[in-house]
This record gives sequence, structure tokens and C-alpha cells, in this order.
Amino acid sequence: FGAWRVNSFVLVEDGDGDFWKVGTCVSYPDEFSADSKQKASQAFSILAPILGTLAAIAMCVKPDAGKPIGALLMFVTLCQGLTLLLLKSDLCDAATNSLFDQYRESPSGTCKIGNSAIMSIVATCFWFVAAIFPFIFGGGSVDSDELEAKVPDEEARDE
Repeated sequence: FGAWRVNSFVLVEDGDGDFWKVGTCVSYPDEFSADSKQKASQAFSILAPILGTLAAIAMCVKPDAGKPIGALLMFVTLCQGLTLLLLKSDLCDAATNSLFDQYRESPSGTCKIGNSAIMSIVATCFWFVAAIFPFIFGGGSVDSDELEAKVPDEEARDE
């Protein structure tokens, strides 16, 4: 089960009368209602890439604003991590999800971490690393006058 779609399988018949089980993603049926945790997961799954893109653009436009950009990227890290709320939603509980038996055969009656959840965890780690660098380096630009003052001139080196 995903925030927006669910894995499903369809049987496809080839020309010889053989059937193949093909995995696909389908939208949730109209009669399925999402709980608050699933809706929050959906919202955060939209916020994280949009805010992350804005932070990347801001870094290119205003490279000396390191700390505010780092704070924004830290918020993006939080948003990306909160997409995992889906695992605690009613969607992942066989007792409350009427679609559970239809789409998954899980003896435990709960969701297991799949590829999408693993990618979300990896993305959370990458957003965190991206947020740390502006805090460490500050993003401040160095004026060329400051660089010249640090480099001794030719006459001072000869003496």
C-alpha cells in the first residue's frame, strides 16, 4: 500500500492461451476513505520535494544565505520523514482496511516495509546531509579583498 496507489496484480493472457501475473499500481477505489495519517503522509510527500527544490533554487540564487537554507532543508528532512506515517495509518491494519485481503496476502495483517518506504528513509538521510552542510559552512561568500589581505605580496616574501 502506498500513500496514493496500491500494488495490484492482473492476469494477462497471451495469444497462446497462457496467463501471466503482472504487477501494476492502481488508484484506491472511490469507496475507500483515507484516515488522517494517510492524508498527512500524502501532504508531506508533496511538500518535501517542492520545498527541497525551492531550497536548491535559493542556494543558487543567494549562496550566502546558508543558515536559513539549512533550516529549510532541515524542515524538508522532517517532511520526508513524516511520509512514513503511512506505516502507522489504518491503511496498514487488516482490521480497519477492507482492501487488505484483496491486495495483500500477509499473515501478520500489517504492512511491511517495501521499496518505497526504504527509498523514503534514504531520501530522509540525504535531505539531512544536505541540511548539515549549510549550517557547517555557513554559505557566506568571501570577498576578493579578504583573500588579497591573506596572501603576502611579492616584496614581503623576498625579504
